[in-house]
Amino acid sequence: MPVGNVSTGNPPLLSSGIWPGLAEALRLSPREVQVVRAVFLDHKEESIAADLGISPHTVSTYLQRIYAKLRVGSRPQLIVRVVAEYLHNVASTGDR
Repeated sequence: MPVGNVSTGNPPLLSSGIWPGLAEALRLSPREVQVVRAVFLDHKEESIAADLGISPHTVSTYLQRIYAKLRVGSRPQLIVRVVAEYLHNVASTGDR
């Protein structure tokens, strides 16, 4: 899966270095983080499934579990929730 990079114009939120902290703060498993990152890249279930070697149904199941954990109901709400957590972490630690 592609990794964001500030030098290539991708926002820091897509950088792989920030995800371990976000995963811990949001209590996401490594696989759930992979799914969330794919959502940020606007991948659809079929594309995520192909990238991760799982079925589209399994991706949908992961998304439903992620939505429940983060108390959101859609992809846009998921993105807003993760960005909010990222901004909270940046404000708390001064990291980017």
